[in-house]
Amino acid sequence: MVARIILGQRGGIYDLWVSKPGVDVETAPYGRLLLGGNTGAQQVVAQGNTALSGSGALPTSTIHHIALPAEIAGFSDLFVWGYVYYTRDYAGGEIGWWNFQYQKGMPGDASFRVEGGTLVVRNHSTASIGSSSAPCTLRARWVIFREAY
Repeated sequence: MVARIILGQRGGIYDLWVSKPGVDVETAPYGRLLLGGNTGAQQVVAQGNTALSGSGALPTSTIHHIALPAEIAGFSDLFVWGYVYYTRDYAGGEIGWWNFQYQKGMPGDASFRVEGGTLVVRNHSTASIGSSSAPCTLRARWVIFREAY
């Protein structure tokens, strides 16, 4: 196992240094660091909690497009963290939410990527949840970071 964190001096600069998984923080070039030396990796450029479907039975195996701020279209060094979950809707209000531990084919089985100025969320769920009498809404919580060089 390699060292991944230094709190202190590295190359004459004091900082909190964190390398990417599998990379030795003591010898990592700036492009392989998540934090340290003003890498910028911790910069959040966009985030959201977005409804992907209307209330009712949840769609399965769908692709959703979320418009992003215009300046993001020019970035090529982005990475996305996100998860998909669903809420139970009663009398027009969300009164609870369920988040599954990842299981293939279940809600929460999703992937995220940025294409130009759009966040593409691919819902891989094959499970049918919700109905007209027990409506649900599929939602995505996501954060886009600017990666370091």
